[in-house]
Amino acid sequence: MSNVPAEKARLRQELLARREALGAGVRNELGERVRRHLVDWISQRKPEYVLLYVATRGEVDILPLAAELKGARFALPLMGLKPGQMTFHAYRVGDHLRKNRVGIYEPDPCEAKIVRPSEQCIVLVPTLDLTRSEEHTSELQSH
Repeated sequence: MSNVPAEKARLRQELLARREALGAGVRNELGERVRRHLVDWISQRKPEYVLLYVATRGEVDILPLAAELKGARFALPLMGLKPGQMTFHAYRVGDHLRKNRVGIYEPDPCEAKIVRPSEQCIVLVPTLDLTRSEEHTSELQSH
């Protein structure tokens, strides 16, 4: 039987090393391309909310979308006290974010109202597995 948590941790370390090897300039260029694509893609769909996860440890930073998508409403996750608990809270550029117990920035529950996701929401999760390959680029464009 495989050890899924150990395999997940090993794969994450491998992806972090591959992403780091690209160099800062390439990582920034690819991140910008992802954000430009997402701005166009989200603008066409006009969701009720865009649910964003804050990037951590080398992931593509998608939080700048909140400044780039005019008129869109955003929400960020807030981890609960128990594993698996999570709520989403409204977010606007400039809102105070605090580090949670694992070091990820999240809204202050005293300041941000809870958002109840609906079918008209888009959920965006940062990624590590992003390369310059044309194959990956065409895959990104098809989503």
